[in-house]
Amino acid sequence: MKESKSLEFLYNTGIGRSILKILVDRKVSCVAGHFLSSGLSCPLIPYYVKKYNMDLTNAIDTEYCSFNEFFMRRNKFLVDEGEKTIVSPCEAYLSAYSIDSDSHFHIKHVDYDLSRLLRDGKLSERFNGGTCLIFRLEPTNYHRYIYPVKGRIRATMAIDGVLHTVRPIATDSLPVFIENSREYAIIDSSIAGRFVQMEVGALLVGKIVNEYNGHIVRKGEEKGHFEFGGSTIMLLFEKDAVSLCDKIANVKNTGEEIPVNIGEAIAQGTYNKDK
Repeated sequence: MKESKSLEFLYNTGIGRSILKILVDRKVSCVAGHFLSSGLSCPLIPYYVKKYNMDLTNAIDTEYCSFNEFFMRRNKFLVDEGEKTIVSPCEAYLSAYSIDSDSHFHIKHVDYDLSRLLRDGKLSERFNGGTCLIFRLEPTNYHRYIYPVKGRIRATMAIDGVLHTVRPIATDSLPVFIENSREYAIIDSSIAGRFVQMEVGALLVGKIVNEYNGHIVRKGEEKGHFEFGGSTIMLLFEKDAVSLCDKIANVKNTGEEIPVNIGEAIAQGTYNKDK
């Protein structure tokens, strides 16, 4: 994937990295967030739509009071209703990785430690030998996300961090998933076992907004949304808890990303509580 000249500058030059330290400061992110949530940001909407040739056919609302209101718009979408189907929680580019016996997974020579990612060593051990799914949202993707399967929320966690871009130029050079602000829910499912659904914030704003309305959640129910900024969602499954769809299984551990739509089938639950 070709990176923009601005990202090349920020991540690959000394001056750029000095500027990046300022940009990832949460105060800078908050200032940007206030502007994008104000009426002053409305002129950005037609520019953004034209620049990215966006199709707004599925948008439910068409009048917006700020750029962030446009960015967080609600769309119409379908959810696969298969009894044991696990669906994509978002519209994104998906990659899949094996979690090794030491609770690590590897992306392009970068080692990710689940105990640091989750800030919970005991929880991370549950996923030894399991599967990690990474959904990378581009700024033009739909930035609301859903639960991939019916289940019960056991606990939630919010972790402060800095906000880096989630594009490959950053993930190739530093463990951004571990450094970025993130939130996750631990969910028990009868068909997928205990799994983690995590949201990772990103440059420049990347604010995560989750609304937990109860312990029992339904497949396709909205979990939350991101404010402006490319962002990432991660799903962590235990060993033998899921069987990936062929198109995803074929790219597992290759680093290749494939586009997926919110609500489409990505796996079948194979969890056996008696095993």
